[in-house]
Amino acid sequence: MAPKFKLQQRAAAAANGKSKSGGGGKSNTAANGEPRSSRPHKPTKQMRKHGKVAIAAAEALELKELARRVTEEAPPIGSNPLAEDFAAGTNKRTKIDAYGNSESPAAAADSKSNGNDSKSDATAAATASAAGPAGAAKQHKLFSALPISKRTQNALRDDKKTVMTDIQRAAIPHALAGRDVLGAARTGSGKTLAFLIPTVEKLYRMGWDSALGLAALIISPTRELALQIFDVLKVLGAAHNYPAGLLIGGKPFED
Repeated sequence: MAPKFKLQQRAAAAANGKSKSGGGGKSNTAANGEPRSSRPHKPTKQMRKHGKVAIAAAEALELKELARRVTEEAPPIGSNPLAEDFAAGTNKRTKIDAYGNSESPAAAADSKSNGNDSKSDATAAATASAAGPAGAAKQHKLFSALPISKRTQNALRDDKKTVMTDIQRAAIPHALAGRDVLGAARTGSGKTLAFLIPTVEKLYRMGWDSALGLAALIISPTRELALQIFDVLKVLGAAHNYPAGLLIGGKPFED
């Protein structure tokens, strides 16, 4: 092949963006026209390994801190913050029924704000601190004040849950400390979260993995309640990558 013809071929290839540097090397220009050096690099195996190590180290520090907080912040055995608030006058109640539910307008407002509070946890905590004793009591009603993992905190925040209901505030701190809790409250008061949060947190602190087998069994008296519990568990469990199953009998539910 004549040298002149070779030069013509190379000129045509360069015009089409297919020129090759001497020795058959790749062009410095990608197919989309961007310089190759400016394209994002795919993470290498070593980079992914270092990322996993960093995540594991962060979780180890969090677990150590949670263990310390759960021990130090555990409420006295047999204590009830609702009764303490009533005695201190920081949460005025007109009546407390047989199930421990407050029936004052202020308590009803707290319950409503559980799913609709637009303040961030940091803003609410700052407001509580500036408000004195009554504000401090309000701060202790926030989920963010509990010694629970960031994963659970994020799941609650994404689900618009920031303020604890009465049953949650009275039961969760004791359950997190590993104590047996017997509680009762009216329908819609937040009992499901009151026992699911300590359950998920216990598994997290134990380092449970699905390869270890069944970790928790929750028994419900009705299919409807079982479905409700399962829906709440999916929100918390997903944050921890915990698998969950629902087993019910009877006829299929109608769509």
